[in-house]
Amino acid sequence: MNYYPHHIGDFNSATRNLTWIQKWAYRELLELYYDQERPIANDMELIYFKLGARNAEQKEAITIVLKHFFKPVSNDSGVKCFVNARCDEEIAHYQKKQMSQSKAGLASAAARKATTVKQPLNKRQPTKNQNQEPVTRTIFKKPTIEECVEHIALKAQNPAAVADSFYNHFEASGWMVKGGVKMKSWKAALNGWVTRGIEYEANKRNISTSKSDRNDNALRELYAE
Repeated sequence: MNYYPHHIGDFNSATRNLTWIQKWAYRELLELYYDQERPIANDMELIYFKLGARNAEQKEAITIVLKHFFKPVSNDSGVKCFVNARCDEEIAHYQKKQMSQSKAGLASAAARKATTVKQPLNKRQPTKNQNQEPVTRTIFKKPTIEECVEHIALKAQNPAAVADSFYNHFEASGWMVKGGVKMKSWKAALNGWVTRGIEYEANKRNISTSKSDRNDNALRELYAE
């Protein structure tokens, strides 16, 4: 057993006529009984050894407690031992509880196993469209800077600089686009890069023109005064 069920009321009642050393012997014998979950072998030298009894007073206390609280019997194999009815009841209750918990655990595991739906092996099948025709998956292959320059040669004012900034940006990000998704088409991504660059430059010019116009208007108003 994992613990000694010490009932203080029962202990005090049973040991009220015992000396301090005899109470020690009584408790040590109970702990030995519960720990091994069976009667104590009728071998005094072994009992003294297990309880650590070294002197005559300790050994005498053990002998007295065995005489008054334990019954010497012979088990079915003819082995002599000391039994205690209260200990046997506690051990039987503990073992019954353990057996019940074990059965409940096995039943719960069996129920979970019975309700678990076996999933089929994940065999990769080609993705099909509505007409049930296999769709060919393309594997992304990153481009070279030369391929990027060639692709936008007629789309950007400075293809080499644009291709270089595009390549370095996505090389650093592992060729991932927004949302952490792997890039599927570098050509489409590069087209978008060029378009956004053109729009950015146009916006800069518009902002610069608007600022210049405001400055001109301010000067005209100043000199008109």
